[in-house]
Amino acid sequence: NVGYIDLDIPNKTGGYTRCRIINAYGPTTPAAEKNPQLLDDFYDELSSAIDVPSNNELFICGDFNSRLGKLDNDDLKLGISNYMGKHGVGKRNNNGSRLLDFIIANDLFACNTAFSHKSRHITTRIGYVKDWANPLSDKTKPFYSMIDYVLCKRRFKSTLVNARSYFGTLTDSDHKIVCARFMFQKRHLTFAKRSKSEPKFEVSSLTSRKDIQVSYSNEVSGNVLKDLPTLTDPQIDCNTKMAKLVSSLKSPAKKVIGLKRTNKPPDYCNDEEVQSMSEQRHKLRLQLNNNTSADRSSIRATINKLKNLITKRLTHLKELRAQQLAEEITSTDESRRMFEAVREL
Repeated sequence: NVGYIDLDIPNKTGGYTRCRIINAYGPTTPAAEKNPQLLDDFYDELSSAIDVPSNNELFICGDFNSRLGKLDNDDLKLGISNYMGKHGVGKRNNNGSRLLDFIIANDLFACNTAFSHKSRHITTRIGYVKDWANPLSDKTKPFYSMIDYVLCKRRFKSTLVNARSYFGTLTDSDHKIVCARFMFQKRHLTFAKRSKSEPKFEVSSLTSRKDIQVSYSNEVSGNVLKDLPTLTDPQIDCNTKMAKLVSSLKSPAKKVIGLKRTNKPPDYCNDEEVQSMSEQRHKLRLQLNNNTSADRSSIRATINKLKNLITKRLTHLKELRAQQLAEEITSTDESRRMFEAVREL
């Protein structure tokens, strides 16, 4: 049995966080062994219920009738610790293996296996079995297990504060109440930050221009000779030597070859003269918008003059760039660089 509810939780920015909370009840182990189709139908229905947009949060709560058990050495080697904590109870059964497969396939995390609490706050169900210490007696003894879980998206576990069961609550059930606490204020930590990429060098000029090849070779040779005592010292570890060698190659590359140009807007220009005139024009436009300005006509004339000068300068820069590309096309032997120059031209 699977049911769910969608909630919109307000946040401090005035928006909301959309969540889906699913309540599930899985088939018992005897029922699943007698009719395996029950388990297949349950997880098919659960898979349909967890189909939510990636920016929605997901919480699955319920009685799965499955024991995930404790992590063993094989689980640690396989990385199962990314999907459940080390505070499980007992030994994993067949239903538990099926639940674990579902958790891994959908990148989820079993919250109430992640925290160390007293045993009565970790186990979730109390059963009773015959006390075989007195086989002739009808006495029974309690049996504690963990078969109820709260699951969340694995990326959301950074907001997980606590998860435990509550024993002694006045409920007409042999199961305990299981609660998990999340700090939604930390939700921004669940999204991966963009990693800054390493600067790329204009290697095409190194393959097409002989003068750059000679300059780069001389610079690298000088750096390697200077660092030769460090690179040949047996007392220094390999990582330090490798870092020194990479630095000896990168610093001449930045100096001689130069960095690869990033994709800028079509109207972007890094020419200092154009940037200076653009700043002047921007200041004059702000002054023009000020109603207390004394002579608006002279300001307009200056703005128009700067506009014409910027246009002339940009045209001159484009001509110089076209000449440079034409020289590269005629001088290079590398087909890739030639096609790149033709495309830019």
